[in-house]
Parts: sequence; structure tokens; C-alpha cells
Amino acid sequence: MVRSVDQGRTWQTYPVGTTYTYTDPSTGLPATINTPVGGYFPSVEITQLSLSLGNIDPNTGQPLQQTGGLNMLTAATFGRGDWVIRLGTPDNDPAIAAIAQYQVVKQSGPRVIGVTTTTQSNTLRVQFDSPVLATSFTTSDIQLMDAGGNPLTILSITPIVDTVGPANQPAIPGSPADFHDLFQIVVSAPVVGGFADITIGPGVADYAGFGMNQNDNFTNGEATIDPNNGYKAADAYHGFVVLGAAASGTLLADFSDGAGGLSLDGFSATGLWHTTSTAAGASTPGTRFPKSPITATMPWALITPVRPTTAT
Repeated sequence: MVRSVDQGRTWQTYPVGTTYTYTDPSTGLPATINTPVGGYFPSVEITQLSLSLGNIDPNTGQPLQQTGGLNMLTAATFGRGDWVIRLGTPDNDPAIAAIAQYQVVKQSGPRVIGVTTTTQSNTLRVQFDSPVLATSFTTSDIQLMDAGGNPLTILSITPIVDTVGPANQPAIPGSPADFHDLFQIVVSAPVVGGFADITIGPGVADYAGFGMNQNDNFTNGEATIDPNNGYKAADAYHGFVVLGAAASGTLLADFSDGAGGLSLDGFSATGLWHTTSTAAGASTPGTRFPKSPITATMPWALITPVRPTTAT
């Protein structure tokens, strides 16, 4: 495949060769694919070549970004199906940047609009306001620290089929089978529960290749550090999410020394202590006076709600 960016005066092979890194859904591990010069497009008869605009808003006549992407072509072939050709963006292609001023509709990259927890303490859901190319969203795009400042490992990123779409966004005609905006994130167990610090992007891109535009200023993928964004990249998402620490477990102990003449000398623990009924035959070491056993309340987790277990 070849392209021209000077109205057909000169032509060059496209693409010149690209490397994509993505998360393998079968293993959850990063994988890399190398696109050769000229791409994978077959030598075949093209029956139709059209812009991949997605759905058109009938009120404005312009494409809805949630369903399509500028700088994309759809090629229909004879016997080899349909192919999508991404032409590059001003963010990553100098030739496209040179002609970006002639774009009628500027395209904004995706923005994170929600990071939520699930029933599992080490699993999050991340939602964008428009489709995201799953291969552009890798574990290296997320930095997460628990409430104690301990960095957590991003174990996997998995796309989730979303037939509803992002809330509070322009209505989309029809019923897409998947909005490609929702992802499940699995991380290592937090050491300290509470407000965890999370940063996403800005390298996550849409299907047209535009990086994130979290600050919504039509300059995509800005990596310049922004003091107003927690000293993170200007177009990165930066926020907090409440994570629970790993359960500390259950401790059961028999503090009664009546049966075997055992004592509690040297025993120490933290918790709420109070006396209970006297165990039969228990006595204070070295005396004949009855001794009351003690009860300790051991916290189940480091964050509320506390699930106590009583040891006697």
C-alpha cells in the first residue's frame, strides 16, 4: 500500500513499519507484534474505499467520536473482506501534522470518566468516554500506589463488552454490540488500605490513534508535567480510589491454662481486652487464687468495616 500527502505529487510505501504492544487476553502478559513495511494489506481488488466516520449526528451532520475515528479508511475487497486503514495522526506522524490545519473536524482523544472498585479488593473497572484501541492500553499505562505509598503491580488489563455505553455522553443511533470503552484491571494486593493514588495514560489511544485528551483542550497525548494534575502528564488521568488491604487472617487461641497448667507469662497483643468468667481449675501461677481468662478482639482488616473474631 502507498499513500500521498501532497495531493498526489509524490507517493511512498505506507506504513513504513510499526511495532504494537498489547496485553494478550489469554495470558494477561504483554505481547508485541511487528507490522512490516506496507502493512498486512493483501494484493487484491478494492471494490470500495470510504472514510470510517461512524454514526453521524443528525443535528450537526458531524461524526460521533464514540463510534468512529478520523484519519481512518474502510476498504472493501473482492473475496478478502473489509479492512480498516489507519492513516496516522498529528500526534505521531509528522506528515499528518503538516496538513492537520486543514481538518474540518478536530478529533479529541479518549478521556477516563470513571474508575470504580468491584467486589474483589484487587480488581478495578476503568471506563473511557469513547472507544479505546485495546492494544494501546497496556500495564505500563497505569501507575498505582496504595494508601501507604507502596507501588502496586498491574497484573492484567482485560476489555469488557459494554452494550450500554458511557453515561452522560451524546446519544448514539442504533445499538452497538460493544462500545469498546470498558476495561477490567487486576492489581496486586494493597499493603495498606484506604485512598490509593492512580494515574492512567496519556498514551492510551482511540481507534484512529489519537492519544488521551484528559484536559479536553484538543491537544492529544500531552506528556508535559502539569502541577495542576498532581504533577502528572497533562493528558493523564490522575485520581484516587479506595482499596481494601489484604485480610490479616484469623487468630484462634485458647488462653485458659486450667487443663495443662499453662500460663500467659510473656504474652502480649493489641486489641480490646476484658475479663470473662473464670475457667474451671485455672489459677494464677505461684498462687492458689482463681484467675480470670482474658478475651482479645482481633481486627479482621485494616479498613472498615471491621469483622472481629473473639479468642478466649
